[in-house]
Amino acid sequence: EAEKSHISYKVSAQPGLTWPTDTNAFTTICINLISNAFKYVEGNGTIIVRLAITEDDRLQFVISNSGRGISQEQIDRMFNRYAILEVLEDETSARGFARNGLGLAITEGLVKGLDGDIHVQGEEHLTTFTVTLVIPRASRSPRFSL
Repeated sequence: EAEKSHISYKVSAQPGLTWPTDTNAFTTICINLISNAFKYVEGNGTIIVRLAITEDDRLQFVISNSGRGISQEQIDRMFNRYAILEVLEDETSARGFARNGLGLAITEGLVKGLDGDIHVQGEEHLTTFTVTLVIPRASRSPRFSL
């Protein structure tokens, strides 16, 4: 998909990285954020994915795209499922259809379920999502590994 759209897609991950987590939840988080990056980046754009363990022993998943960017107002509302549903209702009435936009609200719920944080930074033509996870209290969880 990236090659067809002339999108530069770069992935950087620490070799041999493993992390005790709910692999289904973490995979869903990654898929949602990466698919959103592809939806909103334009041709000849760039998507960068980084996965690393920080100096304070946290897992950090960062995805940036050079799409249209995002305003602070949009950031303030993007994880609020009720605000999303209001927009959905308005767009459906106006155009007869709309995407549900609940992926980010679901993603935030999964991140919080893993005792993590999600942060969004938006600028003109650049949006960056950062997911930070701590080591689970009960490290009997399955391990996500690369």
